[in-house]
Amino acid sequence: MKQPRRTSGQSRAAYAAGLGIAVHTLDHYRRQLRPRQPQLLEVDWQPPSLPPAPDCALVLRNGRRIELSAACLAHLADPGDLLQKLLSAADPH
Repeated sequence: MKQPRRTSGQSRAAYAAGLGIAVHTLDHYRRQLRPRQPQLLEVDWQPPSLPPAPDCALVLRNGRRIELSAACLAHLADPGDLLQKLLSAADPH
């Protein structure tokens, strides 16, 4: 538990001399022991953006999922071929 702070009634110079240290050394330790004000920083927090929800999700027997969006499929020349490759890679049996 912290001891209560006491005043000796002496000047800094007299108190330091009584301890056998220089005044600047006493001041150094006084600064080290002084309670410090917390330094606060302003923070601009934005919630993370979530990826769009899939338009299609296939759940395989082994628990693996293949999720596709309509936008992804619209850019493919043959979505069926991609789906077949994904299925064989995810569930080789």
